[in-house]
Amino acid sequence: RYLLPIGSHDLDRVQGDIKVGPSAGGLRFTALGQTESEEVEAGEFVYMDEREVRTRRWVWRQSEHSKVTAATTNILFPIDGWVGINDSEVREAQESLVRVLRQELGARTECFFVDSEHREARISAESAAADQIVEGGDGFRMGGLGYREKATLAAPEAREWENGEANKGIEDSGARRRRWAGLDAIGTLLERGTEDVVVRADLEARLRRGDHLRVKFGVDPTSPHLHLGHAVVLRKLRAFQQQGHTICLLIGDFTAQIGDASDRNAMRQMLSEETVYNNLATYRKQIARILDEDQVEWSYNADWLGPLRFKDVVGLAANFTVAQMLERENFTNRYAANQPIGLQELLYPLMQGYDSVALKADIELGGTEQLFNLLAGRTLQRAFNQAPQAAMTVTLLLGLDGKKMSKSQGNAIALEDPPVDMYGKLMSISDGQILPYLELCTDLPLSEIGEIAAEIEAGANPMRFKKQLALEVTTLYHSAAQARKAQETFERVVQGRAKPEDIVELILNPASSETHASGVSGRRLLELLVELGLAKSNSEARRKTLEGAVWIEDQQQEDPNAVITVRDGMEVRVGKRNYRRIRLPG
Repeated sequence: RYLLPIGSHDLDRVQGDIKVGPSAGGLRFTALGQTESEEVEAGEFVYMDEREVRTRRWVWRQSEHSKVTAATTNILFPIDGWVGINDSEVREAQESLVRVLRQELGARTECFFVDSEHREARISAESAAADQIVEGGDGFRMGGLGYREKATLAAPEAREWENGEANKGIEDSGARRRRWAGLDAIGTLLERGTEDVVVRADLEARLRRGDHLRVKFGVDPTSPHLHLGHAVVLRKLRAFQQQGHTICLLIGDFTAQIGDASDRNAMRQMLSEETVYNNLATYRKQIARILDEDQVEWSYNADWLGPLRFKDVVGLAANFTVAQMLERENFTNRYAANQPIGLQELLYPLMQGYDSVALKADIELGGTEQLFNLLAGRTLQRAFNQAPQAAMTVTLLLGLDGKKMSKSQGNAIALEDPPVDMYGKLMSISDGQILPYLELCTDLPLSEIGEIAAEIEAGANPMRFKKQLALEVTTLYHSAAQARKAQETFERVVQGRAKPEDIVELILNPASSETHASGVSGRRLLELLVELGLAKSNSEARRKTLEGAVWIEDQQQEDPNAVITVRDGMEVRVGKRNYRRIRLPG
């Protein structure tokens, strides 16, 4: 329509960045359908990555390595224009293309615009396509396993509405709020806190038809504690439960011993059966904080994975190729870096996929890193003549430091944190995380969250909304009275810089003190912090000390090797809120 050349690039095969500009000398180009490459003269304007020229613009020749195939899951469509001549037409063409991709293919899209003043755009999230070819009907879906991992968001501002900007030219924040306001219960179920829904159109049709679905979610008890990041998917399960669907909560007592490599850049250590079952003992009570436990169908995958014969495992493996398994981004990176990949890691998706067969799941939920495993379930269900399950991934909740929430990283908010600690941790998140936490961690209607977003964009003080968030979440996992008391404590202790009224007092045995090489008799600082419950380990106590977070009385402790002479009534503090008062017997 506008005489704008439109091409396409298979992003799954890009080496490094795609650039447009004058070619450097020595780059090669392999024309579409050819095997022999040709050298490109320096200075010719081309699209290129770090390996080769992908498009020679002068006659619009496409590279063999950039062509889109049935296995492609991420596509870049460049639309070229000339600044000042058809800038607006390029943007209109962009919007038109996005509408087609979304409406006809159900694709997830991300748009950007580069010119001489804005020379770089970062693709922060990759789309995952469906995993089958549909004969006839409207449109098509891509073939193969259909897998492509989403890049982990490196910064809070990666979410489109956190910096007040939606995808430019596609949906501004006002449009987003209007769309949120118009969602019904099913629309909210499909959209709130979700990243990928495969295949959304099919799932929405079943939900609106009133089908009763079996909703699967698997938990590997690899640690004894759950945190708010785990709770995001549990809350989505609760939303399905409230609409009358069956929640099939699978405890991976077999798979936990193997270890899922989905979010790992190194081989996960295999756990002992004893460790798995010790962790499992704490799970049901924590999950019951969110789900109606009496309405959950509990299963344990050791019941069907344990009895499998080696012949059965080979039969499952025959449904996949090594190339498909190595497509996983973390496997690709580890393989390129000559880091070991255990064979058991390649088998994990087979086990999780077979779980879906055993449970006859209609839909499976998981984190964004789980998409490969969820789609493996679809593949195996078809092999066993079952209808393939829908797959839904939920949005990643970032921790207190803006990175993925993890107990081992010390940035998590545990479901069993005391009310004061939970409230205080929530108040420590960045302002940019208020809106994601409201969407993922509370029951506030999306329309109300949209109004809060508008107020923040208009310049309102975020502190008011952060307090609302902290009160809402603490109430969910404790009680309204405990949450209000936690808020009062925070305002008095942190904002008013007063000591808490109810400092925990612990009796210490003076016999545990010893005389050290320095001649000082007392407790080692690190051991004292662990004994008082202010750190879980000596290494955590050391880290907190070096961060300047440890105080004894009014004296900041900077030496992790210090020996402390304890006395009755001594107060020890870590951070702004965690106090202990030492009592000596007698």
